[in-house]
Amino acid sequence: MIAMFSKKVMVDHALAMIDEMRRAGIAPTERTYNTLIALYGRMDDLPRALATYEEMKALNYRPDDVTFHTLVGIFAKKGDEEKALQMFDSMKYHFVRPDEKIYGCLIGMVVLPALMKVILTRRM
Repeated sequence: MIAMFSKKVMVDHALAMIDEMRRAGIAPTERTYNTLIALYGRMDDLPRALATYEEMKALNYRPDDVTFHTLVGIFAKKGDEEKALQMFDSMKYHFVRPDEKIYGCLIGMVVLPALMKVILTRRM
């Protein structure tokens, strides 16, 4: 249900559902945290995405490949190479093996801006 709300960018409803879960004594899961991180990423609220990631770790939830795909993707899209690479390095610490999605995000982050520069200079 939370994922449905976030996909429709019904941010307030998704966040209200999380609050309702907590009040009812239902603990969030890794999936809940991953959904929130993705939601904050779509909202361009990077501080809250990172805070949610940190909360997840502090509560002893293990970040997984979905967590890192989301975070690396968010930072790669923003062109924040440092944060994207920090997340990539964190994968090793959490024993998450990088895959083609992660490498694709990182390659795209480096190659696309350079390619656009070449294209733009040729058009002029």
